[in-house]
Amino acid sequence: MEYRELGKNIAIIAGYNNTGVIENGANTVLIDSGEGDKTAGHISRLLEERGLTPSVIINAHSHADHCGGNNYLQKKYGLEIISTHKESLFIENPFLESFCFFSGSKPIKEITDRFLLAAPSRVTRVISPGEKIKIADLEISFLTLAGHSPEHIGVVVNDIIFCGDAFYSEHVLKRYKLPFLCDVDNSIRALELLAGTEYELYIPSHGIPTRDIALEVELNLEKMRKIEQDILSILVREKTTEELMEELFAKYMINTMSVQEFFLLRTTVLAYLSSLCSRNVVRNGFKEGILSWKRM
Repeated sequence: MEYRELGKNIAIIAGYNNTGVIENGANTVLIDSGEGDKTAGHISRLLEERGLTPSVIINAHSHADHCGGNNYLQKKYGLEIISTHKESLFIENPFLESFCFFSGSKPIKEITDRFLLAAPSRVTRVISPGEKIKIADLEISFLTLAGHSPEHIGVVVNDIIFCGDAFYSEHVLKRYKLPFLCDVDNSIRALELLAGTEYELYIPSHGIPTRDIALEVELNLEKMRKIEQDILSILVREKTTEELMEELFAKYMINTMSVQEFFLLRTTVLAYLSSLCSRNVVRNGFKEGILSWKRM
């Protein structure tokens, strides 16, 4: 992990995720906390080397790779954790994540490990998207960027925005053939919202900070449009969800995966189907008693 200064009192701790740092002495603010205790330990060491003590974590959303260090850091520093209402439900009750992935049934053990389930932590302050707050002498505002998760937010300070997983850098888009999201329509709205802003710097959780958000937005929208068109090309003929996934994975050369990855990909495919159905582009039905989908 590497500590990178980005501007006056703004930095990231770059690793698998970018953890945002708003440097403010004993009132330093973190944007997310990484994927677990080991990462949180590295974050703690890098901060202490610079004489910084975290007093607040703001979670842009509740996925385990973003809030997995909350528990460790909250125990060590007794810090405040801030999130939105819907995301806080998952941060405080991580089992809900696996519960949802497994269609509301008791999940199998393969989706109850740390990859999907962070250690629970206590959210001490619930904020609303669009709200502005003050932490010590810092003014921080929040932008609605739902889509990757139900109530995902962007965090704005000093004309810099931490965007979480609302967009991915180009090399990340190439690596992940079907980037995870739970709501296609909201993801598009979030990207279009970002495209209409003029912040000095845009910091994704996965990828490289950028000043050219228009380019990043177009790359992400282009990827989403291609996935949608590939799904529609398969659904010229009626397919069950499993048949659709089988053909889509073959098209994208997704040959091997873990059980966790399967459920992430399945959720993403269902998000596209939900959007297409709501726009009356695809209809659902039954094929030999199994839920199916077909292009209208």
